[in-house]
Amino acid sequence: MWRHFETLFILQQPAYASVYPPAQGVILAIGLILFGEPWAGVLASMAGLSMAVVWMLRAYETRAWALYGGLLSVAGYGILSYWTNSYWGGAAAAIGGALALGALPRILSNNRRRDAAILGLGLLVLATSRPYEGFLTALPIAFYVVRHFSRAAIRDRAVLRKQAPVLACVILAGGILTCWYNWRVTGSPLRLPHAAYIQQYAAVPAFIWQRAQRAPEYRDRVLREAHLSFGIDYAEYSTFTGAAGKTLKKIARIAIFYWGPLWVLVVLTFPEFVRERRFRVAVLSLALCITGILLTVGFQVHYAAPCTSIFILMLVYASRCFCTHLRRAGAVVVIATPLAWVGSQALARQMPLLPNSMWMRPSVETRIAGERGRHLVLVHYGPLHPLGEEWVYNEPDVDHSRVIWARDLGPQANQELFRYYPERAFWLVEPDHPRPLVARCTPECTVPEDKPASPTGSAAGHSLPLGR
Repeated sequence: MWRHFETLFILQQPAYASVYPPAQGVILAIGLILFGEPWAGVLASMAGLSMAVVWMLRAYETRAWALYGGLLSVAGYGILSYWTNSYWGGAAAAIGGALALGALPRILSNNRRRDAAILGLGLLVLATSRPYEGFLTALPIAFYVVRHFSRAAIRDRAVLRKQAPVLACVILAGGILTCWYNWRVTGSPLRLPHAAYIQQYAAVPAFIWQRAQRAPEYRDRVLREAHLSFGIDYAEYSTFTGAAGKTLKKIARIAIFYWGPLWVLVVLTFPEFVRERRFRVAVLSLALCITGILLTVGFQVHYAAPCTSIFILMLVYASRCFCTHLRRAGAVVVIATPLAWVGSQALARQMPLLPNSMWMRPSVETRIAGERGRHLVLVHYGPLHPLGEEWVYNEPDVDHSRVIWARDLGPQANQELFRYYPERAFWLVEPDHPRPLVARCTPECTVPEDKPASPTGSAAGHSLPLGR
């Protein structure tokens, strides 16, 4: 029966779980459990990001400039950014990077257990949010910590005895939890959910140097077309021109998102920033992370989230340089920077967006949930359904959800749903219309693959009026 619930980026076998690391799921669960709304968890994570950025910057800048960096993080990522206005995430990995990068200079200069524990926590958050990019970001940090402990073993063993056990315990505990999670989802403590998903569904390699693999057998036409469409990005890397273009686009998107219109300030002060010895670890972490991202086929700007605090550090440094050298003009730049960032995002949001059938899904679910009892919605896609506009997503506890979404697999296959959920009212939804068609459904209702149904066809009962 799980075939009815197959969807993008969700494992059904061997367990029902997201393919992504658990950190973002924990954030959403906290919001859902404490406030009844997962978005509350997103808001809390963004607030935590601002605090983590301020704490990290205090290890490199004065208190005033650290607070200014926190303001920049709010302006850039906390108001109009999709990090705040979606469930995709970004804050978790950014918090992990900020904790790790902020703890390192404190460990090197102070002999405190607290700093070692915070470093371990930061590494754990990176591992459970963006494992690949987080690993690359953490490599220089790990190198400096190992070198510090090696020197302490010779010169001052008290430092080693005080900090190393704490760091080791936090990392060990985090590793055990991560392995336990992997075991519960995939059946193996060393196999990530994403790896299991790639084996079951992926038709395109993860890295640009890998050879194209044979597409697996898909049980659903829409899922097959969606996964095969990811090959467009991979095909562009087959030529030098295409690879160069994709690389430049990735770099440009990262710069625009993390620095907004202020990327010019960072570029002008970048040579001075690199020469600063205290920023050496940050530069190395950023270079490794960006290099790793450029080697992947797929890309979203939140892949670089582990380096968020480094991007903010570079902005703060640029602002301080302008304020020092230009004085009054520099002060104007510092004051205008967060305003310009928010303003540019507001202008970008005024651009017209392409129509998307998923915009209507919340309205459909709200209206169905308003009917008496519990419901199961069969989603039937037309032959020209837009790729990626997936309606079949469910809550963590599917069986106890008020509204369950499932794929229409035909009258025979649908019978197992009717038998398993006899107490539910069934609905048939066709999203590929200007106004999605919604109607009550009987066990015999079906829709031919090449012909969309109408609410008065094989579906029985009444249809729901839906506005835009």
